[in-house]
Amino acid sequence: MTPTVALYGGSFNPPHVAHVMATRHVLTEEQVDQVWWMPVHQHAFDDKQGNVAFHHRVAMCELATADFGERVRVSTIEAELPGRNRTIDTLDALEERHPDTRFRLVIGADVFRESHLWKSFDELGRRAPFIVLGRAGHSVPPPWTACPDLPDIRSSHIRQRLEQGETAIEEIPPTVGQYIHTHHLYAEGTS
Repeated sequence: MTPTVALYGGSFNPPHVAHVMATRHVLTEEQVDQVWWMPVHQHAFDDKQGNVAFHHRVAMCELATADFGERVRVSTIEAELPGRNRTIDTLDALEERHPDTRFRLVIGADVFRESHLWKSFDELGRRAPFIVLGRAGHSVPPPWTACPDLPDIRSSHIRQRLEQGETAIEEIPPTVGQYIHTHHLYAEGTS
């Protein structure tokens, strides 16, 4: 039987509880065997100067997903590909490495408003049918449907709070919070 893997990409800078909730939704409501979190190595649309080092984001993703066991893994493929790759390029590489796997792509409903910026967006939806996460204020064009809206938690707001010295932030998993504290991430002047 061909396994189905849901690809969940993002900056994960830092990963937060809405990422975990989205993963739980995909695992329980969609016909998938695994979810692979794929932290972005070099963002295609901008430089994301606020990103902490890739290895830190991978480590935080591993901590955030640890409770899922074998059903979730963190992929470093985006760091293994040359340059500033696009999602379709990542899919090409994954299909080449895992020819007996069926892929789906987890996206937020807000992505449709910027789909014109994506390389081969329609082809991507055909080859890795979208699993759409609901976002307040964003509709989804047919034939796609979205899950109920997830909480509006943003990594950028979490980073701002951390930069201001706040430490007890309930929107991040406790293990991620401890990692951030131990490695002095997001404090003003660090990366």
